[in-house]
Amino acid sequence: MNTTFPRPFDDYDMAFTCFIMNDSGACSQVISDAVGWNMTCSSGAGCDPMRGNGEWIMLVRDWLAPGCGKAQCLTSSQAATLDANWSIWQANQDNPVQTWGNVGMPASNYFAGQFRNDFDFGIASYIDNPNAAASLNYGVVNRWNDLVNFVSPTGTGKNGGRGYGLHNQEGGGEYGRYSLDYYAMALASSAVLGRDLWNETTAFKSGVFQTIYNTMPTTSAGRGLTDMFTWGDDEVWVSGAGCGYLGHNGPDGHGGCGAAGQNYGDFMQAAANEFPGSAVGKLARQWIATVNPAIGPIHKSVDPGGPSQAYSSMPIDYYASGPQFMYTRSDWTTAGTSMLWQMGITHGTNMGNSQSWGGGHNHNDAGTFQIFRKGVNILRETMGYVESVAGYNGVGTADTVTGLAHNVPLMGGQGGSNVVGGCTDGPGIVKRLETQPNYSFAVTDISQAYKNVVCDSGNPGRANPYVVAVVREYYYFRGINVLVIVDRLQSDSATRSTTFVSHCETKPTVASSTIACVDGTQEALYTALVPAAPAITIVAENANGANASNWQYRIEANNSNPGNVISYNIYTIQLGDASGFSALTPAVVDSIPGSPSSGTFAITIDANDSLVLNKGITSSGGTIKAAGSTKALTTTVQGMTITDSGPVWQ
Repeated sequence: MNTTFPRPFDDYDMAFTCFIMNDSGACSQVISDAVGWNMTCSSGAGCDPMRGNGEWIMLVRDWLAPGCGKAQCLTSSQAATLDANWSIWQANQDNPVQTWGNVGMPASNYFAGQFRNDFDFGIASYIDNPNAAASLNYGVVNRWNDLVNFVSPTGTGKNGGRGYGLHNQEGGGEYGRYSLDYYAMALASSAVLGRDLWNETTAFKSGVFQTIYNTMPTTSAGRGLTDMFTWGDDEVWVSGAGCGYLGHNGPDGHGGCGAAGQNYGDFMQAAANEFPGSAVGKLARQWIATVNPAIGPIHKSVDPGGPSQAYSSMPIDYYASGPQFMYTRSDWTTAGTSMLWQMGITHGTNMGNSQSWGGGHNHNDAGTFQIFRKGVNILRETMGYVESVAGYNGVGTADTVTGLAHNVPLMGGQGGSNVVGGCTDGPGIVKRLETQPNYSFAVTDISQAYKNVVCDSGNPGRANPYVVAVVREYYYFRGINVLVIVDRLQSDSATRSTTFVSHCETKPTVASSTIACVDGTQEALYTALVPAAPAITIVAENANGANASNWQYRIEANNSNPGNVISYNIYTIQLGDASGFSALTPAVVDSIPGSPSSGTFAITIDANDSLVLNKGITSSGGTIKAAGSTKALTTTVQGMTITDSGPVWQ
């Protein structure tokens, strides 16, 4: 970063200032920076300097090539040195023996960065560099085909179809913002050069939509920024508006944090530029107008302008079928409730097993869920990178990668993988899913996320040995803002404990079978229906020397002795304003008490909202009454596709 000329420009902006404004100081500085850069890690796994800095160097190589006509250009010797070095460095990263971030890891931020470098370097040096074609070809053939297979619903192999409806799977706070932005310049360039990669896949149209759904409806109270839902490794969320990636291209002279970070701003501006006449571009413009993100002058300078389109023109729910993430909300207003149900992918680091999805970062969080309402993260995960939280029942510590830091069912006091780096036999598998005006619901079988019989059989301690099956169900009643969580659990022993887990940023209050989480202006009231009287423990996650800086209070509601190998945890979560909170009195009737698999649970929330669910470890049938209207619950997964008009539910 240059801190002296004439304000703290980054090298992207100095290259732009040199090329457009012909400023000699900017030209001199950015050429010196580019020629002096040494990628000493280029032969190792995942070269961070190459991933992060490759593009602006390639802009210098392209825009300021010898004879560029600007105040200062590269000399022929400098250009030849850049070409020679980058030919070696890029070949190292593209070599099949270099597996990290290469073909096979299409969701990785390293993959995205190196695709961009392959493309940019190939274009920038094409006339003079005999190795340019190899770099360009590897990018637009090998890497591109791997990406397209990953994001296509008809993709094949272990990574086929994993990204459909959602490419930036590394989360809002950290790696996800890179993974979209790394494509922006290359995609924009491809369209100019005659092969419009934007339109060869729905991945980046869905990137626009997912960014919108993943952005909170309003700014977070006390954090000074617009948050996004998180998943995967994240060490920057806790910094809030003090994030380490501030620049100078944002509103009021700052670079923005969270959703307003320049990575998201550049991508959404590039998409708005590419699709000015369709809903994709119009919705991207609406997001830009709403979030007011940092956007670099490279993308702003070619903005043709155009109309925006209201979010309310899109469906209220969004489903990314690859990772099996469901976004659901009460409405599109800034006062609305927004949820994320993370039902599928858990791991991304295990290149050799069939569950791998090619990301490179992971959390053991299949089946978790998060909720935001009126500026409050009323129910979130405790994310982290290499941090820890207090262990089960407040004993010892556990890594934030493990299930205890998230909102997943426990069995025998354990979530999924018990050792950092351990793998699982498979992701969650969504079995049923539906969106309707008055409700949304989904069922996911997350049993394989607790096991490692196939993927790591030599390390049985890395699995949860108590789990036979775990099925989680979500039912959201929009009109009354109530979420019902149903866990169908099969253990190895009738006496094995099961635990419902959730989190609260403030210390919850327990009264009999209810738990009140009051956070700022908002409240989440939990009611235990099955079992009727769980043993509830509130764990301060900073105990025992645990160091997760964004620690919370963890709710552990235990069924200490279910009495049968098949048991249930059923909880309602009422959401509302803490001031004047008017609590409903949910109730449940077991039609055949004591029977684990026969009969039904009739769950009543109020006179107009209720559920009838069939018992059994497999979710089947059932009816829902929402806003006074009763209908059968679907037995299939309702499909959603990405179109130029927006997401379309089948």
